Amino acid sequence: MRLDGLLGPGYTLHGREFGDGQRFGPFTMVPIVGGAGVEIESGMKALAAARPLRFGGLELTNELSAPVLVPPHLGRLPERSRSIRVLCAGLLLGPGETRAVDDCLTLSAGAMAAGDWAMLPIPLRRSAVQLRGLQGRYKLGPDLERFNRLLGLPAAQSLRELWLDRSGKVSQVSRCLEPVAGQTGALFLWGDRPVGLEIAPDEAWFRFHWPLIVRDGYGPLAMLEPPAIRPVPPLRAESAAALRTELFGERRAERERLSALMESIPVGAFDQKAEEKQGELVLHTLFGGCAAGQVATLAQAGPKPPGIRGLFRRWRRSSPGERAPEHSPEPILFASVIAGPDAAPELYR
Repeated sequence: MRLDGLLGPGYTLHGREFGDGQRFGPFTMVPIVGGAGVEIESGMKALAAARPLRFGGLELTNELSAPVLVPPHLGRLPERSRSIRVLCAGLLLGPGETRAVDDCLTLSAGAMAAGDWAMLPIPLRRSAVQLRGLQGRYKLGPDLERFNRLLGLPAAQSLRELWLDRSGKVSQVSRCLEPVAGQTGALFLWGDRPVGLEIAPDEAWFRFHWPLIVRDGYGPLAMLEPPAIRPVPPLRAESAAALRTELFGERRAERERLSALMESIPVGAFDQKAEEKQGELVLHTLFGGCAAGQVATLAQAGPKPPGIRGLFRRWRRSSPGERAPEHSPEPILFASVIAGPDAAPELYR
């Protein structure tokens, strides 16, 4: 199975494939492997050295001689600070560029230590993307209250109580879901619903960001009331050969189940905006009822489709020798996209 078409006709993921899903309770993590392996530095180093500004801002500097991509929704607790500043959206920093970011979110650090990293949980990312560019460090307050109520926590305008639980249910997810060899991304499902898609430029990038993605991004879903899931029948084989046959059949049935799920997701229309460009790199923001997030691509000459449709829509088989379509859109270097209320209403109650 390949992913080409998963993001709709606006982008291509040709060359990447799905691996076999890993299940933990109601979670399913489907690895995405392969890809062009385009090298681009992560901007986490620039974020780690960011200088705090007044009123919750940050000053970031790219000290490298090439552009860097700062992933969205990340934050790091500075020295001698009791609050963490989190980016609403990702950034492309040019070589040697210094930029003041004044639309950060300010959150109580709780039990975090100086230098600790954090990432916004997926039910908060949609609002963060929508609020990018707007000043006001406490602008996510109503969404934080709703999210805490969703988790059964006090309705506070912070993530303090959630971050205190990092050693409990939340961290179990990161201990039970592990990246595989060659993995460059992941599709996350909660019960029978795809809730997030994470794609990295290469394997090293993905492994570097994996702990934050799985613990802070998706781990908090472990605190929700679990959805109904299909029980896994016990194995009944009485010999090694029969066991291999049974396991193969179970794996094939699981792939078919996931394929059917993908085809049942409602199609949604999206607004697409090119936020910034550095050389051939372009950072886009997608926003719609079905999903929201950011995608980085390589600019490419030729016709571009007018919009994005069908995110989380297609999960199809293709022959190993299948070629990319003529005038294929720009390849994905990076994506961090989560399901919206039309696709996963349980996350937005």
